[in-house]
Amino acid sequence: MGFIANRLADRQQALDYYNQALPLFLLLLLGDRSGQTLTLQSI
Repeated sequence: MGFIANRLADRQQALDYYNQALPLFLLLLLGDRSGQTLTLQSI
């Protein structure tokens, strides 16, 4: 979603999407399954 918003020149919306995705991405890198579940539930 962030990529699409960025391509449509909606920079603030793109940044918002990327900021929402960042915690999930970090949890994926760390292999934290329970943290991934909690993060996905809050989106």
